[in-house]
Amino acid sequence: MGEPLGADYYVARTAQWTAGFDSEAEHLRPLLVQAYGEEETDAVLRQARQEFVSLIPRLPYIGGDENHLTGELVRSARCLALFKAMQAHGESAAETGKLLYDAMASLVGAAGAARQTLSPDELMARRRERAARSQRRQYPGDWVYSLVPGDGEAFDYGYDFSECAVQKLYHAHGADEFLPYYCFLDFAASRAAGLGLHRTMTLAEGHSLCNHRFKRGRETERDWPPPWLRSQGQGPAPQLRLSLSLHVLPQLFAVCRLEPAASIPAWPPSCGLWSVTRTEDELSVVLPADQAPATWRAERDWRCLKVQGPLDFGLTGILAALSVPLAGAGISIFALSTYDTDYLLVRAADLNKAKSVLMACGHTITE
Repeated sequence: MGEPLGADYYVARTAQWTAGFDSEAEHLRPLLVQAYGEEETDAVLRQARQEFVSLIPRLPYIGGDENHLTGELVRSARCLALFKAMQAHGESAAETGKLLYDAMASLVGAAGAARQTLSPDELMARRRERAARSQRRQYPGDWVYSLVPGDGEAFDYGYDFSECAVQKLYHAHGADEFLPYYCFLDFAASRAAGLGLHRTMTLAEGHSLCNHRFKRGRETERDWPPPWLRSQGQGPAPQLRLSLSLHVLPQLFAVCRLEPAASIPAWPPSCGLWSVTRTEDELSVVLPADQAPATWRAERDWRCLKVQGPLDFGLTGILAALSVPLAGAGISIFALSTYDTDYLLVRAADLNKAKSVLMACGHTITE
């Protein structure tokens, strides 16, 4: 009796697939806890597991055990489930992508290297046969690709993908925005496995194909953040590639407005951050919220991220490296600059999301 087809193939292996999810979740957990805390981590992983179980019978059949990429399709469904759970908790596609990217080295190491018993010629013949089989388009939800032989100098071998099973799956589940981040995980996996991936086009970014080129031992060219996060659609933006260190101040802060002729309030003995700015229109005061009188006109629920300084006056793009990705995530800010450094205030309710967005862009944050 042959293996079950269609949904039955995946349902029959539910225990196997969910065990794989649970194993990956243990590698994700420390990163989630660092960003969101234990309680939210438990909630996200619990919901992601439920999402994954619900996806299993809806995965497109692409040949089962006869197709070596079936496991990749299942892995993409695990990532899709995590994205859906993160999204339900108010987190972005970029935040999910960065989480998975940071976990990739651990995940690749846990999987271990496949034991290779084929000679180089036999291995190339198998790659050629698999590519030719994909060209028959037996399964609508499958990948379609061709093998590109290498010359041993520029690259060892490559693939040109004209159809992508993950792209089809994510589109069917309304997750097109997450697809580019999933594809970018290839660079983290390549770096961890020493595959030397070079790629200039992807279907996810609107090109006609994905052009993977591998050369073992070559340095994998790309690292986080992805180019679309660096440029924010404006072309190359070197200032957004700054990697900054920030520290979250412990207090809640208030941003207050007094009349322009008002007296400057008495300076408190110790408060960490206290700022006064007078213009012809107003006297603006930023100070810990518990020190702002109830009679003052104030916005009181701000948290503050301090850029670790001192910063050289010749540096450019400091605030842009922080404000642009936060604006893209819909997070409003209030910025202050001093002689030594910059301070960024965000609403207390947005703090965890802001931290995740900034860490996804390569910044480090301590508390």
